[in-house]
Amino acid sequence: MLKFVFILVVLLVFWYRNAKSKRSFLSPSSILIGIYVVSAIFAIPTLSIGEYKEPYMSSYWWPAIVFLFYLLLLFMPARGFKENAVNQLVLPGRQALNVMASVIIVLSFYSLIYYSNTVLAIFSMNLGDARTDLYLGEEYVEAGLMNTIASVSASLYVFALLLFFIFLTIPSSIFFRTLLLISSLSEPLHILAYVGRDGIVFWLFSFIFLYAIFRHYMEPGTKRFLKKLFVGAAFVLVIPFILITLSRFGSEGANRQRAFNSIINYWGQGYIQGTLFMGINNQPCTHGSAFPLFFELTGISKPAATGMLQIGEWRSWFFGTIVTSLVYNFSHVGFWIVAILSFFLFSRIMKIRLGKLYFHQLIYYILYFQIMSQGVFYFKQYTRGGNLFILLTMLLVFFFWATFNSNSAIRINRKQ
Repeated sequence: MLKFVFILVVLLVFWYRNAKSKRSFLSPSSILIGIYVVSAIFAIPTLSIGEYKEPYMSSYWWPAIVFLFYLLLLFMPARGFKENAVNQLVLPGRQALNVMASVIIVLSFYSLIYYSNTVLAIFSMNLGDARTDLYLGEEYVEAGLMNTIASVSASLYVFALLLFFIFLTIPSSIFFRTLLLISSLSEPLHILAYVGRDGIVFWLFSFIFLYAIFRHYMEPGTKRFLKKLFVGAAFVLVIPFILITLSRFGSEGANRQRAFNSIINYWGQGYIQGTLFMGINNQPCTHGSAFPLFFELTGISKPAATGMLQIGEWRSWFFGTIVTSLVYNFSHVGFWIVAILSFFLFSRIMKIRLGKLYFHQLIYYILYFQIMSQGVFYFKQYTRGGNLFILLTMLLVFFFWATFNSNSAIRINRKQ
């Protein structure tokens, strides 16, 4: 247990120093690191719930240190970003924002309609059986082009939320804002179609992150409205989360306790599985299978699927954080390449000049946050749809950088 207390303490110090340098625990980077701190706290009781033995061994000190070092390495781009130096948001003109919002609303509503019937059908079943059948190969959503379009459209939910916050900050139609807010629910619905809970959690992460960015540019009344909206949305969204959790174990007596333990394990297993993976001799590697789009575009043969693996107490189907996902996919050499490339791109794209944060930088910061915040569990963008989300986001970054027009730009000054 001492290893995980050590990891928690180091993360707490890292979190505190980041908040101190940014002058707030509500800075976007502090929100991101805080998510991992919460997970590290849950890792400690998860040890006893899972009845682990290997993590207690003295030989696992080195794997724990390597895992922690790799995690901190991925945090370095956000750690070095001075959000408190930003005093103005520079956005595209109103016409560009309206066009982007209209496209996202149309795509999101397509996704909402596409997955709604499936979700209704699943919630009319026994959710526990539905989840088990899914693992056994049952397909509730038909694979194909239409599903890929709906999946990629759902992943754009964070941009629907971004535009919702923008249109709350500048004068705009209430109807437009409402459509954007509804559009942002496409990802939770998409994941529910696979009897999953992650979409709900990720929506909450994104809402808090965007609030942390925009809160300095909003009127007090708008901030009060957003806090009430978040509480109400969280209350509604947590209902299917609890239903899916209880469906696996039941709601009576000992089963209720098992369901409670599963939530703790859901949040805490990443650190334990990450450390266990780092302790494996001759670690397995899927040779980049998390990027199927690359193999489809290049025509290179995709690596053979490894299936579910169990090596000691490490299980490939358990969460191991983004660290395990990257090493499992690319080996340690590949991890270092990804980490260095990420740091280089962030440093180049996110450079603050004269206290201004531009729209293309905001989009890139969202991409980084999405990958890292979701990475508290695993690398979520491992599917064709997820790969397309990364590619489309980078194209949006380049597009809004290349087409920036200072004459039509909207500038929002910091209020506090």
